[in-house]
Amino acid sequence: MHRFAQLIREDIDHLAILETLDVGKPILNSVNVDVTFAADCIAYYAEFADKLYDEVAPTAPHELALVRREPFWAAHRSHFYQRATDNGFTVWRVVSEVFVLNLALAALAIASTKTQSAAIEAVLVVIGAAAVAFSMYRFSQRRLL
Repeated sequence: MHRFAQLIREDIDHLAILETLDVGKPILNSVNVDVTFAADCIAYYAEFADKLYDEVAPTAPHELALVRREPFWAAHRSHFYQRATDNGFTVWRVVSEVFVLNLALAALAIASTKTQSAAIEAVLVVIGAAAVAFSMYRFSQRRLL
């Protein structure tokens, strides 16, 4: 399959012309999207065929990819949540405060749709940005017990 992907890449111009004649799309689209992605897809499955599930991420020859093992419950957490919990905040505390922040941002968004003044809209955006920045800063600092 790797050889097949390589052959597609070697004959990309001819295959792109055939694709363009068949479908009627611009030649650049056939070269840069269709034929290139077909070769990439075949290369992906070539790497996938002899690996255990979730062991290797497909990469180009000049790239490096790593698979990081994490418990299921921790894998979905973003860097923001990770930093907050590492700094002594409980998951419940972070989630509840972010929920309240989202409610406040939603209220600011609704208020901005009700106003006719661009200046007031700008002030509401600044208030929302400041609230997000304050929360991110607070969670990035060590929690004082």
